[in-house]
Amino acid sequence: MTNITAIQSSTYKIISECLGIPESSITPDSSLDSLGADSLDVIEIVMALEDRMGIEISDAEFEACESVRDVIELVERLRP
Repeated sequence: MTNITAIQSSTYKIISECLGIPESSITPDSSLDSLGADSLDVIEIVMALEDRMGIEISDAEFEACESVRDVIELVERLRP
């Protein structure tokens, strides 16, 4: 198993909870679309990330994310 950061772990958990899928089905290269997320799911994921990570994510920032890895890198950048 690769070394997973706390932010990665939290992001996987949030995505898993919002989409009702096992964390084991999420990879860094997964797109939210490939995981079955629709536009409402994406809003729920963004709100959960903002709430649990203490950050604010703009629509443009999140829309630029093509993979779970991109989401993790965004959260890492925005964390104080």
